[in-house]
Amino acid sequence: MVVVDGKNQTMHMSVKKEFIRKYENLLEEDMIKIFTNFQHGTVYKIQFASTTSVKPAEELDPTVLGLKFVSFTNIHDGKLSPDFLIAVVGQIVSIGKVEILNVNKKQTKRLTMTLSDASDIRLNCVLCGNYAENLESVATNSADAVIVFVLRFGKLHLYQVDQLMRTISEITAAFEVAKCVTTIMSIDTEFGWFYMSCNACAKNVLPRDMDEMRELYPGRLFPK
Repeated sequence: MVVVDGKNQTMHMSVKKEFIRKYENLLEEDMIKIFTNFQHGTVYKIQFASTTSVKPAEELDPTVLGLKFVSFTNIHDGKLSPDFLIAVVGQIVSIGKVEILNVNKKQTKRLTMTLSDASDIRLNCVLCGNYAENLESVATNSADAVIVFVLRFGKLHLYQVDQLMRTISEITAAFEVAKCVTTIMSIDTEFGWFYMSCNACAKNVLPRDMDEMRELYPGRLFPK
């Protein structure tokens, strides 16, 4: 579970299997509790111990939601660690169709959507399971409405993309992989993507008529 304090700081808290029965009736979403005598497992997580105490507490400021929205720009620039869950907010500008996937021999649904922030920077998001079904239902019943989506505890999946673009002449002289934007001028469907080569040196060769070659080089033997 994730807890938030009065300063809007969030923390991952876990209960070991052997302590679940002891604490399960004391823990409920949106309830304010005081935790004492817990274990600090890592810098990112605290754990319940056999001596942990859970007591009711006074109400916190209702504006404390544990939300710290990150910018789409920082996500695209790779400034955020994928080890941390994030929160984002944006307007839904496109929604794909729900896909049925087989995960661990079980069927689950997946839906892809695109969010836009106030600067019109786009971010692709993927929802699975019930989240995909719920969003599809909302989008279907709100065809012309503007939908603002808040994603909490999202997992980052970063993809390394080389944004350096070069011309064809620069690529032929380059020693590293790059991106080139080109226009397809024509497509050859008659011949496959191969060329004839010499069996000895592997250099490309052009076919010639054998009678013409014998006239050009009299006395030379040409193997079949």
